[in-house]
Amino acid sequence: MATLRCTAKYRKALALAEKLPEPSTAASAHPFGEWYANTLTIQRQPFLHFMNGKVLLSVIVSMRERRTGERRMVEPLERLLLSFGLPAAATDSFLSHVATFEHSRAHDRSILASMRDQASVAKYAVLGRRVSSPWEIMVDLAVMPCGALGYSNPRSETMRLVKAVGAP
Repeated sequence: MATLRCTAKYRKALALAEKLPEPSTAASAHPFGEWYANTLTIQRQPFLHFMNGKVLLSVIVSMRERRTGERRMVEPLERLLLSFGLPAAATDSFLSHVATFEHSRAHDRSILASMRDQASVAKYAVLGRRVSSPWEIMVDLAVMPCGALGYSNPRSETMRLVKAVGAP
């Protein structure tokens, strides 16, 4: 089980309670860290934006059928991890972490700022016609250098985390 830190916009879109409990210690102490969730609108199309708090890896899914968004984020996350060249066993280990979520309020301003930065990059990538689908946006964001990561990128940090955790 993972902790999903939800912004006010995400809580409103999914009709979650305004006041959410703090996560259990087990969920928040997982080696793969917490996840953050927000909404994202690109050219009047609404999306759900999920970001891993440790490596700033983003997953973007359509907000259509918003109730299933958390389950639907697993498949593009799996495709993204496999596209990095992670072995299937390591990918499965990472995915088992996001099988279920425990909701809590977003609180880390640094991660929220990184989400805003990535949302801006995604919008301008679509407007500039550099990318045209959620998949292309996720791949583009995965290789974008991030100041919060010491100008490394989410792809490299994900590979490093999986290796450090010792996932098979």
